[in-house]
Amino acid sequence: MDAADLNAMGAAMQGGVTCTSKALRQIAENGAPKVGLFGLLSAMRDPEVQKAMGIMITVLKAMGSCMEENLKQVSEK
Repeated sequence: MDAADLNAMGAAMQGGVTCTSKALRQIAENGAPKVGLFGLLSAMRDPEVQKAMGIMITVLKAMGSCMEENLKQVSEK
């Protein structure tokens, strides 16, 4: 991992913490809505939800392949 990777990860983590804090403040003030199956399906039409899901899926895919590679290296030692 080089300096550019660390800078990118730091910026992403800071952004994630900021966004999560904002969402948690909204929940603290207004309460969390109950969402059932149809609410979930409805939310999937929201462009902001679609963008967030795309980001999370991209991160999870990268983590999955990277962690699998790291586990192989550990098991070979």
